Amino acid sequence: MEFIDKIGNGRVIEKNLFVKRVAEKLGIDQELLKKEIHKKEIQIKPKTAGEKQNIKVLIDPVEVHLIRLLLESPQKTAYLENEKVFDFFLHSELKNLGEKIVEAYKLLGFVDINVILSGDAERSLREKIYKLSIDEPPTDDKTMEKDFTDTVRKIKGKWYKDQHRQIKFKLAQAQECGDKELSHKLLYEKENILTKERELR
Repeated sequence: MEFIDKIGNGRVIEKNLFVKRVAEKLGIDQELLKKEIHKKEIQIKPKTAGEKQNIKVLIDPVEVHLIRLLLESPQKTAYLENEKVFDFFLHSELKNLGEKIVEAYKLLGFVDINVILSGDAERSLREKIYKLSIDEPPTDDKTMEKDFTDTVRKIKGKWYKDQHRQIKFKLAQAQECGDKELSHKLLYEKENILTKERELR
Protein backbone atom coordinates (compact mmCIF):
# COMPACT_ATOMS: atom_id res chain seq x y z
CA MET A 1 0.00 0.00 0.00
CA GLU A 2 2.81 2.38 0.93
CA PHE A 3 4.72 1.83 -2.34
CA ILE A 4 1.63 2.05 -4.55
CA ASP A 5 0.41 5.17 -2.75
CA LYS A 6 3.69 6.93 -3.58
CA ILE A 7 3.19 6.51 -7.33
CA GLY A 8 1.63 9.75 -8.53
CA ASN A 9 -1.74 9.82 -10.29
CA GLY A 10 0.04 11.02 -13.41
CA ARG A 11 1.61 7.56 -13.75
CA VAL A 12 -1.65 5.56 -14.07
CA ILE A 13 -0.24 2.70 -16.18
CA GLU A 14 2.67 2.13 -13.82
CA LYS A 15 0.34 2.34 -10.81
CA ASN A 16 -2.02 -0.25 -12.27
CA LEU A 17 0.91 -2.58 -13.01
CA PHE A 18 2.03 -2.32 -9.40
CA VAL A 19 -1.52 -3.05 -8.19
CA LYS A 20 -1.73 -6.10 -10.45
CA ARG A 21 1.68 -7.39 -9.31
CA VAL A 22 0.93 -6.90 -5.62
CA ALA A 23 -2.51 -8.50 -5.92
CA GLU A 24 -0.99 -11.56 -7.63
CA LYS A 25 1.81 -11.87 -5.04
CA LEU A 26 -0.56 -11.61 -2.08
CA GLY A 27 -3.33 -13.66 -3.68
CA ILE A 28 -6.01 -11.01 -3.17
CA ASP A 29 -8.65 -9.51 -5.45
CA GLN A 30 -7.26 -6.68 -7.60
CA GLU A 31 -10.44 -4.61 -7.38
CA LEU A 32 -10.49 -4.91 -3.59
CA LEU A 33 -6.93 -3.62 -3.44
CA LYS A 34 -7.82 -0.69 -5.70
CA LYS A 35 -10.72 0.22 -3.40
CA GLU A 36 -8.48 0.18 -0.34
CA ILE A 37 -5.93 2.41 -2.10
CA HIS A 38 -8.69 4.81 -3.10
CA LYS A 39 -9.90 4.98 0.53
CA LYS A 40 -6.38 5.76 1.72
CA GLU A 41 -5.97 8.51 -0.90
CA ILE A 42 -9.18 10.16 0.32
CA GLN A 43 -8.07 9.98 3.96
CA ILE A 44 -4.67 11.57 3.30
CA LYS A 45 -4.83 15.35 3.40
CA PRO A 46 -2.33 16.78 0.92
CA LYS A 47 0.22 19.16 2.37
CA THR A 48 0.29 22.74 1.25
CA ALA A 49 3.41 24.20 -0.31
CA GLY A 50 4.26 25.87 3.00
CA GLU A 51 4.14 22.55 4.87
CA LYS A 52 6.49 20.70 2.55
CA GLN A 53 9.91 20.06 3.99
CA ASN A 54 13.07 18.91 2.30
CA ILE A 55 14.86 17.10 5.11
CA LYS A 56 18.64 17.40 5.05
CA VAL A 57 20.14 13.96 5.58
CA LEU A 58 23.64 13.35 6.86
CA ILE A 59 24.92 10.49 4.76
CA ASP A 60 27.15 7.81 6.24
CA PRO A 61 29.45 6.82 3.34
CA VAL A 62 29.71 3.16 4.41
CA GLU A 63 25.98 2.67 4.91
CA VAL A 64 25.05 4.44 1.69
CA HIS A 65 27.64 2.36 -0.18
CA LEU A 66 25.82 -0.79 0.94
CA ILE A 67 22.53 0.76 -0.24
CA ARG A 68 24.13 1.41 -3.63
CA LEU A 69 25.41 -2.18 -3.84
CA LEU A 70 21.94 -3.41 -2.91
CA LEU A 71 20.35 -1.35 -5.67
CA GLU A 72 22.83 -2.93 -8.10
CA SER A 73 22.23 -6.46 -6.76
CA PRO A 74 18.81 -6.54 -5.05
CA GLN A 75 18.98 -10.35 -4.87
CA LYS A 76 21.23 -9.78 -1.83
CA THR A 77 18.18 -8.66 0.17
CA ALA A 78 17.60 -12.17 1.57
CA TYR A 79 21.14 -12.29 3.01
CA LEU A 80 20.82 -8.82 4.59
CA GLU A 81 17.45 -9.70 6.10
CA ASN A 82 18.69 -13.02 7.54
CA GLU A 83 21.76 -11.35 9.01
CA LYS A 84 19.66 -8.42 10.35
CA VAL A 85 22.26 -6.08 8.86
CA PHE A 86 20.00 -3.02 8.95
CA ASP A 87 19.80 -3.32 12.74
CA PHE A 88 23.46 -2.26 12.70
CA PHE A 89 22.78 0.97 10.77
CA LEU A 90 23.38 4.10 12.86
CA HIS A 91 21.37 6.41 10.58
CA SER A 92 17.62 5.86 10.77
CA GLU A 93 16.91 7.32 7.30
CA LEU A 94 19.27 4.86 5.63
CA LYS A 95 18.03 2.00 7.83
CA ASN A 96 14.44 2.72 6.77
CA LEU A 97 15.48 2.96 3.13
CA GLY A 98 17.29 -0.38 3.32
CA GLU A 99 14.26 -2.06 4.87
CA LYS A 100 11.99 -0.57 2.19
CA ILE A 101 14.26 -1.94 -0.55
CA VAL A 102 14.10 -5.41 1.03
CA GLU A 103 10.30 -5.28 1.26
CA ALA A 104 9.93 -3.95 -2.29
CA TYR A 105 12.10 -6.72 -3.74
CA LYS A 106 10.32 -9.42 -1.74
CA LEU A 107 6.93 -8.17 -2.86
CA LEU A 108 7.57 -7.09 -6.45
CA GLY A 109 10.76 -8.85 -7.53
CA PHE A 110 12.44 -5.56 -8.48
CA VAL A 111 13.37 -2.22 -6.90
CA ASP A 112 12.43 1.25 -8.14
CA ILE A 113 14.20 3.92 -6.07
CA ASN A 114 11.93 6.59 -7.63
CA VAL A 115 8.92 4.95 -5.98
CA ILE A 116 10.59 4.21 -2.65
CA LEU A 117 11.94 7.78 -2.35
CA SER A 118 9.26 9.67 -4.22
CA GLY A 119 8.26 12.23 -1.56
CA ASP A 120 9.45 15.83 -1.45
CA ALA A 121 10.85 15.27 2.06
CA GLU A 122 13.06 12.49 0.69
CA ARG A 123 14.44 14.50 -2.22
CA SER A 124 17.74 15.29 -0.50
CA LEU A 125 18.47 11.62 0.19
CA ARG A 126 17.35 10.59 -3.30
CA GLU A 127 19.63 13.16 -4.97
CA LYS A 128 22.63 12.12 -2.87
CA ILE A 129 22.15 8.47 -3.79
CA TYR A 130 21.86 9.40 -7.48
CA LYS A 131 25.07 11.45 -7.23
CA LEU A 132 26.98 8.67 -5.50
CA SER A 133 25.77 6.16 -8.09
CA ILE A 134 27.14 8.38 -10.85
CA ASP A 135 30.40 9.23 -9.07
CA GLU A 136 31.24 5.66 -8.05
CA PRO A 137 31.98 3.22 -10.88
CA PRO A 138 29.71 0.15 -11.04
CA THR A 139 31.05 -2.88 -9.18
CA ASP A 140 31.88 -5.84 -11.40
CA ASP A 141 30.82 -9.39 -10.53
CA LYS A 142 34.34 -10.44 -9.48
CA THR A 143 34.67 -7.82 -6.76
CA MET A 144 30.96 -7.50 -5.82
CA GLU A 145 30.96 -10.36 -3.30
CA LYS A 146 34.09 -9.14 -1.49
CA ASP A 147 32.94 -5.51 -1.56
CA PHE A 148 29.56 -6.54 -0.18
CA THR A 149 31.03 -8.65 2.65
CA ASP A 150 33.63 -6.00 3.56
CA THR A 151 30.99 -3.27 3.68
CA VAL A 152 28.71 -5.32 5.95
CA ARG A 153 31.67 -5.98 8.25
CA LYS A 154 32.53 -2.26 8.38
CA ILE A 155 28.93 -1.35 9.23
CA LYS A 156 28.85 -3.87 12.06
CA GLY A 157 32.25 -2.63 13.27
CA LYS A 158 30.99 0.97 13.42
CA TRP A 159 27.91 -0.17 15.34
CA TYR A 160 30.00 -2.03 17.93
CA LYS A 161 32.25 1.00 18.31
CA ASP A 162 29.19 3.16 18.97
CA GLN A 163 27.89 0.63 21.51
CA HIS A 164 31.23 0.72 23.37
CA ARG A 165 31.06 4.52 23.44
CA GLN A 166 27.53 4.50 24.86
CA ILE A 167 28.32 1.88 27.51
CA LYS A 168 31.47 3.75 28.57
CA PHE A 169 29.42 6.93 29.05
CA LYS A 170 26.63 5.15 30.98
CA LEU A 171 29.17 3.27 33.11
CA ALA A 172 30.94 6.50 34.08
CA GLN A 173 27.59 7.99 35.11
CA ALA A 174 26.61 4.89 37.11
CA GLN A 175 29.95 4.83 38.95
CA GLU A 176 29.71 8.54 39.69
CA CYS A 177 26.26 8.00 41.21
CA GLY A 178 27.46 4.94 43.13
CA ASP A 179 24.94 2.66 41.37
CA LYS A 180 26.69 -0.70 41.74
CA GLU A 181 23.79 -2.73 40.33
CA LEU A 182 23.70 -0.72 37.10
CA SER A 183 27.51 -0.78 36.89
CA HIS A 184 27.54 -4.61 37.08
CA LYS A 185 24.77 -4.78 34.48
CA LEU A 186 26.67 -2.50 32.09
CA LEU A 187 29.92 -4.44 32.56
CA TYR A 188 28.05 -7.65 31.73
CA GLU A 189 26.56 -5.97 28.65
CA LYS A 190 30.02 -4.75 27.63
CA GLU A 191 31.41 -8.30 27.89
CA ASN A 192 28.59 -9.66 25.73
CA ILE A 193 29.22 -7.04 23.06
CA LEU A 194 32.96 -7.80 23.09
CA THR A 195 32.24 -11.51 22.61
CA LYS A 196 29.96 -10.85 19.64
CA GLU A 197 32.47 -8.39 18.17
CA ARG A 198 35.22 -11.04 18.33
CA GLU A 199 32.98 -13.42 16.37
CA LEU A 200 32.76 -10.79 13.63
CA ARG A 201 36.52 -10.96 13.15
